[in-house]
Amino acid sequence: MSTEIKTYSHNVDVIVELENIPSLLKGSAVSQLQQLTRAIPDNVRTIVIVTHNPFVRTVNTILFQIMPKARESGALASSVEEARAIIAERRVQRHDAQDG
Repeated sequence: MSTEIKTYSHNVDVIVELENIPSLLKGSAVSQLQQLTRAIPDNVRTIVIVTHNPFVRTVNTILFQIMPKARESGALASSVEEARAIIAERRVQRHDAQDG
């Protein structure tokens, strides 16, 4: 996914629906999450993770607190509709910041 996103000349917002991620995190979860965060292309503005999984929510909340890039781009949502609303709000905020 990140390889394709890098080819776009415009900014991209991403919604990721996750439910079974703990089974994917073998070994050091923090190390793997750091690698994932470093792999985020520069043109990605917002990544919203949609999940009800308490483990995924907790890990991402911690990640958002300790990693600046994740804090700037990441958000959690309980539904795709909520994710879309978060992205819309962040787009308005970015637009206001550019005009300011």
